[in-house]
Amino acid sequence: MSEIPSATQQIQGAQEVSLDSQQQQQVRDAREQRAERRAEQQAEAGEKRETCVDDRREARAALAQNQQAHREERTSQAQEAQREEAV
Repeated sequence: MSEIPSATQQIQGAQEVSLDSQQQQQVRDAREQRAERRAEQQAEAGEKRETCVDDRREARAALAQNQQAHREERTSQAQEAQREEAV
């Protein structure tokens, strides 16, 4: 009879080990999923930063181009005024 409780205890112990193993796997899986989400979020944030940098670069280029056009217009107007004065 003493063997029956021992066998029962062994089965229960094996079940507990199995549950512990399952819980550990679940924890590992959850940790891995969080790491994947974090990596995706970081990648998205990096892409957004790059887009913002590109947008600012384009805006600066457009501003510089606009300023250059104004300078050229003022130069042209000044030259026209000088020609009119010379006449």
